[in-house]
Amino acid sequence: AHNASVLYSYISSIHQVWLQQLYPMLEKAESPLAVSLYDRINDAAALASLINMTLNRSEVRGRK
Repeated sequence: AHNASVLYSYISSIHQVWLQQLYPMLEKAESPLAVSLYDRINDAAALASLINMTLNRSEVRGRK
């Protein structure tokens, strides 16, 4: 459960940088990486969140 929380933290940070900096830069440069990584990074963030919520239910509830 702790590892899921750490994974979620890392992936969330990567996802935030992706959305705010990397994706806009790659898209502006018309890089094929913008398209090929878009779904993978967004899906990884969603999956990490789901795994964290499933394995750390009490911790997630306590944050609300």
